[in-house]
Amino acid sequence: MRIMEENKTSTWEEYRKRTHVIGRVVSAVTLVMLVGAPFLMGKILGAYPDLGAVARAFLSVGLVWLPQNAYHCVDTIVLEKLDN
Repeated sequence: MRIMEENKTSTWEEYRKRTHVIGRVVSAVTLVMLVGAPFLMGKILGAYPDLGAVARAFLSVGLVWLPQNAYHCVDTIVLEKLDN
């Protein structure tokens, strides 16, 4: 019984780690596409936004996103410590 239980645990951990890596890769690709697509279209069409306005917009979104991401990182670290 103990061997089956250990096997289930190792399988679950492997699945969880793989899923986490896939999630990070997909998030990075999505971020590149979301940020890159407008600049690519601007290059093709020859129309560029005011980069100062773009920087202010990213900063305002970043100020909202940063605490959420920091919480997620701390939460992940704490959960990993509790699992071990």
